[in-house]
Formats: sequence, C-alpha cells, structure tokens
Amino acid sequence: MVAAIARGTTIFRSVLGTLFLIGLATAHASAADIEGKATVIDAGTIEIGSQRIRLYGIDAPAADQICAADSKPWNCGQQATWALAFELAEHWVICRNKGPGSATCFIGGSHDIAEIMVRKGWARANRQISQDYVAMEIEARGNRAGLWRGGPSSAP
Repeated sequence: MVAAIARGTTIFRSVLGTLFLIGLATAHASAADIEGKATVIDAGTIEIGSQRIRLYGIDAPAADQICAADSKPWNCGQQATWALAFELAEHWVICRNKGPGSATCFIGGSHDIAEIMVRKGWARANRQISQDYVAMEIEARGNRAGLWRGGPSSAP
C-alpha cells in the first residue's frame, strides 16, 4: 500500500513538473510573440519572416515621403527608413504583440526600437495610441534631430 502511494505521488509530481514546463514555454511564447532578423519596410514598419509589424505608439514617414527643411524639400522618409535599417543591422529583434499588426519591438533584449526612432527624431509619438513617447518627441524637437532639423514645421 505504501509503495502504491509513493508511486502515485511520484507520478503526480512528474505530471505537475511537465505541466509547469509547458506553462513556462507557453508564457515565454506569448511574451515574445515574434522574433528574428527584421527587414525594414519604412521608418515605422518592419517584417520578420512573413509577419509585417507596425511599431506601436509612433508615426513615421513613409519611405517615399518628402519633407521641407529651411524651405527646401528633402527625402525625410528615405532617411528615416535608412536610420531604422542602421539601428536594426546585425540585431535580433523581439516583438511583443500589442494588437492586430502592431507590436512593441526590442533589440538587445531591452532597447525599444520605437523609443530609439523618436529620440533620434525619425518618428513622432502617436498620441492617439500612447503617451509613452511624447517627452522623447519634445526633446528631439528641441534638439532639431532627424525630422525636426528644419524646425517644428519640417516634420510630416
């Protein structure tokens, strides 16, 4: 009888251990929804494998967008796209799903790509979605970084 109880306890612990490991794997999979080497579509959109992902909480110019700086046109969309490509070069990207087609994405485990783009002036905070990047946008404007190089009216 004691041997049967001991055997039952061992099986129970084994099943619990297996369920725990499955739970950890599931939690990890949902925390990092998409990961891999990213291809840049434009300054606010990347692709990992066949998944197209909009960077959550920001607006960035389309790759072919033209801006004005000091009353002269310049291809701000192309430069912003190149800036994102430079940031992602040689990095593994991890994206956490925020909704249909959008995600918060990271390089180096903790560097928020959208934050980098806003801080460097290549994107603006999308205030309708999130307030996370507003202070960074204000700082980039003050520094006349990226899209703001011609002053506040130069950014799209």
